[in-house]
Amino acid sequence: MNQNWFLIAYALPLLFGLMLMTRAGDSSGPSLAKRNPLLIHARRRHMLGLNLVAITGFVVSVHTLWISNKISEGGDVCSSATVFSCDDVLGNAAYNTDPVFGLSWGLIGMVAFGALLFITQSVGKEPDALWAEKYLK
Repeated sequence: MNQNWFLIAYALPLLFGLMLMTRAGDSSGPSLAKRNPLLIHARRRHMLGLNLVAITGFVVSVHTLWISNKISEGGDVCSSATVFSCDDVLGNAAYNTDPVFGLSWGLIGMVAFGALLFITQSVGKEPDALWAEKYLK
């Protein structure tokens, strides 16, 4: 499969989530509310956008970790003939690991986006709770 299709599949939900969190999402609120009446509220649209961005970031981090593990096993995952050549960065252990902890960037991304997903899901379920402001800070 062409690696560029993966980039397109990751870019679409990311761009839609970013759109929901900006003024473009506010202007498209009435049309989105026709499909889902809960999206008439700006807070729900913003939280949905943040969830889409966090889920996409988590999936990209999982894919990054998978590619780096396959390359370290000697697998041929990336083709240098495409626009996206992941062998240059992910195949190099000096660039693929954090210099402080020595962990893979994919694993660090999974932890960071997993924590962001936990926060957005918790605040999205109970936005007016007393602990929600502490989580956001």
